[in-house]
Amino acid sequence: MKKVYIKRFILIILLLSVVLLPRLFNNPVLSQIDDDVDVAFSNDSFGSTLSDPGIVVEDFVTMSSLYAVIENGRNASLSDAAITQNITNEVGNKKVSISTADELYMFGNAQSINFNSQGGTNSTVLEQTIKKVLSLDYVLLTDIDYSFKKSQKFVPIGTNILLAAGEVTDEQIQYYFPFTGTFD
Repeated sequence: MKKVYIKRFILIILLLSVVLLPRLFNNPVLSQIDDDVDVAFSNDSFGSTLSDPGIVVEDFVTMSSLYAVIENGRNASLSDAAITQNITNEVGNKKVSISTADELYMFGNAQSINFNSQGGTNSTVLEQTIKKVLSLDYVLLTDIDYSFKKSQKFVPIGTNILLAAGEVTDEQIQYYFPFTGTFD
């Protein structure tokens, strides 16, 4: 009988020590952690800042948003100058990021005379818009596998186009669109 009392006494002491010892050392218990999430970062080794405040993280404009500016301008029948100004407003001094095969396809189309139509279907050449697109600075953010876009041909960047007399007007027209921007 005496052994049973000793076992019970030891069990009570162990239970009390489990409950009281964390409070003696001021360690949070699970109920406190739910209320105060910052407890996990109380050692000043971690924080919510992702980079050194002295290092500037570059902000980009996505090719998708640039393409939308051009597409919306064309759909609204805006002038070449208005679309060019909208591009300037959207991009400012930022670089344009390309991170998917779709965005790479958009890049080719954005500087194409035909934009997103088949060859020979656009009668209006947005010369200023094309030159603006070709003057911007671009950044490739990831490796891009373009192979799955087999049916969507990539339009070469920077072109010299000669339209014979009778194609658009009665006179021969030459468009020279070199790539003057940067590509990182």
